[in-house]
Amino acid sequence: MSNIAAYSLSSGIFLLAGYLAYKWLLSTENQPGLNRILLLTIYFAAIVLPLLPAIDLVAHHGVGQMAGIAPEQLQGHIIEAGSTTRWKSAILWIYMAGVAAILLFIIGAFIRLLGIIRGGRHIKSGSYTLILLADSPLAPFSWLRYIVMPLKDYNESGPAIITHEQAHLRLGHWADLLMADAICALMWYNPASWLMRRELRNIHEYQADRAVLRAGADARQYQILLIKKAAGQRFPSLANSLNHSKLKKRITMMCTNSTRGARRLRALVLGPAMLAALAVVNIPAVASVLTDVSNVPLSEPSAVISGKVTKKSPVSQTPTPQAQSSEADPAGDRLPMFPGGEEAMFRFMITELEYPAEAKEARQQGRVEVQFTVGTDGKVSNPTVVRSVCESLDREAVRIVSSMPAWTPGYSDGKAVACTMLIPVQFKLD
Repeated sequence: MSNIAAYSLSSGIFLLAGYLAYKWLLSTENQPGLNRILLLTIYFAAIVLPLLPAIDLVAHHGVGQMAGIAPEQLQGHIIEAGSTTRWKSAILWIYMAGVAAILLFIIGAFIRLLGIIRGGRHIKSGSYTLILLADSPLAPFSWLRYIVMPLKDYNESGPAIITHEQAHLRLGHWADLLMADAICALMWYNPASWLMRRELRNIHEYQADRAVLRAGADARQYQILLIKKAAGQRFPSLANSLNHSKLKKRITMMCTNSTRGARRLRALVLGPAMLAALAVVNIPAVASVLTDVSNVPLSEPSAVISGKVTKKSPVSQTPTPQAQSSEADPAGDRLPMFPGGEEAMFRFMITELEYPAEAKEARQQGRVEVQFTVGTDGKVSNPTVVRSVCESLDREAVRIVSSMPAWTPGYSDGKAVACTMLIPVQFKLD
């Protein structure tokens, strides 16, 4: 769940950047078709960009590298000493509670929607099914292949309303809303997720209004219909209601000429906006926060080491003479392994850790990065501090690494090779 929270934060940065650019230059343009594509593009970028392997949005805590061979990554080896970081776990629980609450709301809306559809009178008409409700306060709405409206509205303005809702169905607006609701659940704390959903609903109504006018409806009579239905009860989620968007802006869009020419080039602003978001998530301070979030457990003891070895890519380079050995390994290319695996290494480091008294007194804390070599015989040698905090913490980190037992050596092309490894040791105090 902590990885999902970190992904949500990084994705939210892209979503916010895209929304601000859209709101600044594009939201007032009368180009609903293009604006819908732009909003969906922002959603797509926010979802996909944080997942691309080429973009290291969440900084890795450590790297293991075979001597003379392509680097492999060893992620997340952290030691936290003298601190329970309970507040971090509490924030994670709050985030999870928010996600659960939004999902429950969406599920409740779905159940209510099904109940309304089942309770009405069904009339099959071509590609859609018309659902007529008796004495209902709901405004007309559409979802999937259903158009739902009170019987009174059908008798008074059925053709115009059906044309409006058919446009929603034909353009697949329900799928847009489903995705927007999912984003709101993932980023419920981010105002951009809710504002983006509102903009998307507005665009849907502009497109449906335009479809009604193009079908030959009288603009004035249609606007009067919208004003009459403004007081109807809206369906809160999932579906497109006739009265979801602000009437003043909808009527303004009906009376405004479509955007043409060079003004459409404003859409290109989304490119710099995404690049700006990418620069923000790679700022060291922001990347550090994302990394901390991705490593927060739901419950945490006083000293914790968490980690995971990522899947290794094939190694194709020839080992250096220093790394060659006659010993073969049927497993092929792999990094060195601590005896007993990662969990055993974490337990060993927790057991060995002794927070220096002088560092405690001086309230010194931070991350020490220690580089060392695992030889072809598996022995650890040459521990060197490559990122220092203070002398006492550096010395403790080196001592922990130096006291490690022999590892299973790394292999390349079936031969044991010497590997250079990097392990960060993060010291924290309450």
